[in-house]
Amino acid sequence: MRVLISETTWASMTAARDLSTEGFLVTRAFDGESLVLFVRDAVQDAVVIDADLGDITTARAIRSIRPQE
Repeated sequence: MRVLISETTWASMTAARDLSTEGFLVTRAFDGESLVLFVRDAVQDAVVIDADLGDITTARAIRSIRPQE
């Protein structure tokens, strides 16, 4: 399973490490813009977004990655 996680806090860094240790393929994004680019450029089974992205709001990140209807 491929998981994209935003690593912007200690809690999300720990979650990424633990997921990786358990055998998940983890891609780490260090800010909101990178997170959006990773979602657009690669297939992910799950995306974990930390509420503290720093450079963009979480709502903006979600709007950017949701399919347009």
